[in-house]
Amino acid sequence: MRDNLKLNGIKGNVVEAAVGAAEGTGKFEFSGVSNIGRLGQNGSPIPMTSVDAIIKKFTVTRFPLIKIDIEGGERDLFDGPTDWLERTDAVVIEFHGEVDCSRIPELMTSKGFQYVPAHSLPGDNMPCFFREQRCPSGPS
Repeated sequence: MRDNLKLNGIKGNVVEAAVGAAEGTGKFEFSGVSNIGRLGQNGSPIPMTSVDAIIKKFTVTRFPLIKIDIEGGERDLFDGPTDWLERTDAVVIEFHGEVDCSRIPELMTSKGFQYVPAHSLPGDNMPCFFREQRCPSGPS
């Protein structure tokens, strides 16, 4: 990630941690296939952080887009504090079949997001949530 940011001239911070509902330590179950590794009961200890901790550490005022692909940790993330959604404009989530994520669309719409279900647009797409952007009035 650091090499990619540097190669593309993008200023950014890399946080080497899993993101969940709270700070602490989690256990990561590695797999030979990168998208099958996940947090679980067994595995190697890894640092955990929360969205709130990231906001405080980096003084984040707004998230134009958040992409959530946390290999089964979706429910835990949304069971924790969700105040960060108030400063978020759009969210793309990869839901995982083994996790019951059915309440997340309801939570997101209750926070003012519009819901675009997966596969509702042409092409292969994931569920996304966005806020209607209003342009300020000004001279034409």
